[in-house]
Amino acid sequence: MIGLVFLVALTAPEDSNAYYYMDRMLSFSPDRWQVAYDSSLQGLHTVQGCHDLKNWYIDLNAKAEAWIAAWFGVRYRYVLLGDYERQRNRNRLEPRFRLKGNLSLLVLISPSYHKSDDEFGLGIYKGNNDLNSIETGVLIRSPSHNFSLKDIPDGPEKIVFRTFPLYLYVRFERGWEDGFFKGCFEKSNTWHRVSRYGPHRGYWFQERESFTNLDLRFLDTYGRFDFGGVFNFNETSRSFIDKNIRSVWLGDSMRDIEFQPRVGYRLSEKWKPSLAYLFGYKTREETLRYKRAGNAQYLNFEFFPNEKITWHFGFQREWTSIVQEPLRINHRLVLGFEYAFPKGRFIIWEGIEADPSQIKITRMHNHTYVGLLLRF
Repeated sequence: MIGLVFLVALTAPEDSNAYYYMDRMLSFSPDRWQVAYDSSLQGLHTVQGCHDLKNWYIDLNAKAEAWIAAWFGVRYRYVLLGDYERQRNRNRLEPRFRLKGNLSLLVLISPSYHKSDDEFGLGIYKGNNDLNSIETGVLIRSPSHNFSLKDIPDGPEKIVFRTFPLYLYVRFERGWEDGFFKGCFEKSNTWHRVSRYGPHRGYWFQERESFTNLDLRFLDTYGRFDFGGVFNFNETSRSFIDKNIRSVWLGDSMRDIEFQPRVGYRLSEKWKPSLAYLFGYKTREETLRYKRAGNAQYLNFEFFPNEKITWHFGFQREWTSIVQEPLRINHRLVLGFEYAFPKGRFIIWEGIEADPSQIKITRMHNHTYVGLLLRF
């Protein structure tokens, strides 16, 4: 058991990708895509690409809404995220009741293939579209979990909630002519799961867990300059005791932070260079001792031959330090092609592995990413 903890402590799933932070910079879609998607009532927005030999990166968002009557409507939201330990698959139906003007009450219903992952809650939404809106709500996760196990006898395999997971979310966004600011905050309680045994109702297993998430993104323009940025903070805290292994409490707290500022300058109607810098830091504490710190830079030249086509010519560099591993330094060129059509946009980026010290290309293919935006 000690050996297993030691191995897990020194690795994280994304460590298999030596270009992780450079890939993350491509996974943030262009700012103009974000504005177009958030200002639409119906649409689909996705960025997908190659993480490593085993994994794809997937970030997909879809939405639709309609008013059935003056006082009643329905919204639908779907989110799929696959990014190593960052996983989300949320399918949410939201009946909407107009209270006054653009203020609505939301009933939040999120069914899942595994019923124990269902969510249900209530929320308030104010706005005509997501680009200028504020929304907040409270949800309970796994509301039917204990009921689904009622016919299973107590024992190590029957794990039920003593305190159910609840979480609050607040999402806000403000858009203006040359920019926007948006954010989403999620905070849970500390939920408690147990498995009982014996006549004295002791516990084989206990677990307490909570999470906090904060995501921010902004853009503003001053003359020929534009300034943007992305900030992500994810924290989970988990403690557990499993008497099949050890009769002491173990803990695992994870904190993952990313910050990417960017500045661009419009040289002319056809050329715009920009420079982005990403800082990433991840730790796992208590039982598992792990730390990763890194940064990456992305110099991108955009060329606009006409209103429909944009070419991207870029260079990336990354430094990553992982506990008890040598420093990783990698570089690559990036070639991108973006096409705008009446109902959306398409983009493809191709990484080209390069060695600046020898001024040569070492491999023509180094991770491909694609993006698609549709507005219905």
